[in-house]
Amino acid sequence: MAYRRRAQNKYQSRTSLLVVVLLLVAMGLVGLAVWLLAPSNAPTQADNPYAPAQQGALAKVEIVRETQHDQEEFHYLLNATPSFNRKGEKGSVLLENSEGNLGYMQVEYWLEGGQRVYLSPIIPSGWCLPADKLETPLEKGEYAATAVIYVYSSVQADEEIGCFEEEIQIVVG
Repeated sequence: MAYRRRAQNKYQSRTSLLVVVLLLVAMGLVGLAVWLLAPSNAPTQADNPYAPAQQGALAKVEIVRETQHDQEEFHYLLNATPSFNRKGEKGSVLLENSEGNLGYMQVEYWLEGGQRVYLSPIIPSGWCLPADKLETPLEKGEYAATAVIYVYSSVQADEEIGCFEEEIQIVVG
């Protein structure tokens, strides 16, 4: 009888241990599933207009300028011929604050007559803005303009640390 009790106790302790191990594995799998299915903290297209800077995306734009200004070592990509199909719709601005820059970037488009027609949101380092709307709708045609690139030390744009200008051609079709 004592032998039977020992065997039964041994069986119960092994069963209890097996149940505990299975519960721990199940909890781990549930935790892993929640972690994998939870939205990340990274910006998404739904809540902001930016996209991660990617080399492959840049090949789709015919004229892109990458400029390096030695005193600040600030690199950016700028579409030299942003195009917009219709009034009020997004066009291909393709503005990229290259990865590794210490500053934030904001871009304005100014027509030759001195009218500002575009102001971008502030773009963090390593992000690009592939498309956006003009601030002021333009009629069909081509417009000579100047892109003014402002570099700020913070996302609040409270301290300008650099400013560059590029000649561009805005196309509205």
